[in-house]
Amino acid sequence: MRRAARYRGTFAAARAIVADLPNCWFGPLVRTPAAALRNRGAARYAATFATEMAVLLLNMVTLRLAATLFGPTGFGGYSVAKRAVNVLTYPLLLGLGIAFPKFVAQASAGSRPGAARRAYVAAWGWIAALSLGLFSILATLMRGQLTQAFFGSSSFEHFAAPIVLCTVGLYLQTGVYAYFRALLRMDVANTFRFLTSGVVPLASVAAAHGSPARALFVLGSVWTASALLPGVAIAARERPQAASPAEVLGSVTQLLVYGLPRVPGELALFGLFSLPPIWASHRLGVEAAGFVSFGLSLVQYLGALFSAASILLLPYLSRLAALGEWRRIKQVVGALSAFSLLSLSVIVAAGCLASGVLVRALLGESFSPAEPLVRVLLLSSVPYGYYVVVRSALDSLATWPHNSINLTVSLAVLLVFLQMGTSVGAEAAGVCVGLVVLAALSYRSWHRVVRSVEGRTAATGRSQGSC
Repeated sequence: MRRAARYRGTFAAARAIVADLPNCWFGPLVRTPAAALRNRGAARYAATFATEMAVLLLNMVTLRLAATLFGPTGFGGYSVAKRAVNVLTYPLLLGLGIAFPKFVAQASAGSRPGAARRAYVAAWGWIAALSLGLFSILATLMRGQLTQAFFGSSSFEHFAAPIVLCTVGLYLQTGVYAYFRALLRMDVANTFRFLTSGVVPLASVAAAHGSPARALFVLGSVWTASALLPGVAIAARERPQAASPAEVLGSVTQLLVYGLPRVPGELALFGLFSLPPIWASHRLGVEAAGFVSFGLSLVQYLGALFSAASILLLPYLSRLAALGEWRRIKQVVGALSAFSLLSLSVIVAAGCLASGVLVRALLGESFSPAEPLVRVLLLSSVPYGYYVVVRSALDSLATWPHNSINLTVSLAVLLVFLQMGTSVGAEAAGVCVGLVVLAALSYRSWHRVVRSVEGRTAATGRSQGSC
């Protein structure tokens, strides 16, 4: 009886969420398309979701084309190199991917938006110049060590220059995208992301004539050029050279003090998806690393299905928190969590049953040995999808870095499996266990936050009653 009542409560909460959508800022998307088009906020986010889905589809086409043109070994080298670019870029950003848009947005709402933005743009430029300059020099001088670290062999040294170029390009385009997002110029930001993250990778593979290193070199060159052009326009508009040294130093301090504590969590998340193929490249060869990278890409793609819900969840829960609707917040998070677990379980079950067809359709007949690995890795999509939903709930109510701590613990679990394992099956099991631990810790953190909020609310109510 209790279980049936709980299920009825969950479905009732889900119906209530849909009914309440028209009352919040993204509600017109559900009720009337015409009203949604008049609502700038709803239109911005609808376009953003469409852009993310388009980029996702183009990335899948890029994977298929790379597998066809490069073959299993070349595809493995291409996949490991792209993972290396992600691993290198986000620590180099020093948390600016979060800090820069936050402070630029705040400055735009201040009494002197132009002067304040100018200082932050100048600060970002100085940090980027120092970080990228030092990284480029060291990576060029230590090409052999760089490829040895990621591929397990210095024979892949021809990938070093493309990796450096792609890292520089990804760093710069992250800053450009963050700037336009901070100003809510989502039309420009979405166009920029669609071209640089969707079209350019596909075009670079098509233009590579079967060479994965050439594809990465073209990708990095276009990324860098496409970021420098709008970067010049931003500099012409903001005139960062007019900012005083004191203003720039103060902005650098603000950006780093806010951004640096968030680096471990971002690094741990990228480690969860980048270390397994790198580890496989060292121990099992670049072909096995390509299989692992493909399976992890599928997990990320399935998680991306709920990133849109995660983006909507953050402002919606923040609104409810401001109104003190804690019971409602629990219902919303419970319903969305249950939906993510149920829907992903169905998708994963179908994917496991059709894994052979899936692998052959996306990569080709020569990649059929990857089928057992893909089946195991697909299972980890369920806990990962739950984390994607709950992380925004934690961010909306808690200032303590729950997500960073949970991600770090999950990465530690994965590292234990990687150290002990000697096969791709052991690596896949490590990923599954690591993401299950992440989901369990997220569940625990969420209920701790809820109990803390309820305790503060009850204490406030008692103090008001005594008065």
